Amino acid sequence: MRPLWNFSASFPAALRTSPDDQISTSTTSTSTPTTTSTSAALRGHSTTLRRRIPSDLKEDLLWWSTLLHDFNGVLFFNNIRPEVHLYTDACLSGLGGFFVEDISRFWRDQIQYIAQCNAFMAPICPEHRSTIAVHEASAVFRAFQLWSSRWTGFKVVIFVDNTNIFHGITKGSSRGAPNNVIRELHLLAAKLDILMETRWLSTHDNTLADLLSRFESRQIANLCPHWQLPLERIRLPSNLTLLQRSSSPTKGF
Repeated sequence: MRPLWNFSASFPAALRTSPDDQISTSTTSTSTPTTTSTSAALRGHSTTLRRRIPSDLKEDLLWWSTLLHDFNGVLFFNNIRPEVHLYTDACLSGLGGFFVEDISRFWRDQIQYIAQCNAFMAPICPEHRSTIAVHEASAVFRAFQLWSSRWTGFKVVIFVDNTNIFHGITKGSSRGAPNNVIRELHLLAAKLDILMETRWLSTHDNTLADLLSRFESRQIANLCPHWQLPLERIRLPSNLTLLQRSSSPTKGF
């Protein structure tokens, strides 16, 4: 595969070493090294050096190249930001998540106030199924695709129950398949000046997001009786779905 960038530099032929361009030293103690041929310095042709950029560096350059189309290089440091807490989860068949704006309490302690429009479910088509780590990262990314326009200038605390994704989002990269999704997530957050913080929580404490990812409507209704049923999955770009009221079963699901 050819590299995306070629760093080229032209050097005078006098700097090249060839059989015709040798350095000789006089046998007398007072003499200094001299070149036996100066014709190389007069030659008009040059050489081109090519260096292959490491893949990690190439990905970083592409990331910044994409970001700079939307970022003017000026960032005002603001320690006082509005804050939301985002909870996501995934399984092999779907993604789910929700966010709360009251950060003083755990989601379970304010469940009666969680708005239905602040939750999502997204089915995973069989042909798009991957590892659970990829799906866990995708759940966070899908939530940002859906709500990031509302979070410009915010701090978003992301709660996940997958250790690999916790470390990947925290570091900004991950080894293996989730890395592309994590980079896209950080790119989207950077464009909208969203500060991300990642926290791990147990699967037991992530019940609602887990149920959303599995489309467990009956158990969701038990946790959130104020959400009106049945829950309809409306197709959105990138397979996103919103929870909305439906008077009849949704076709196509």
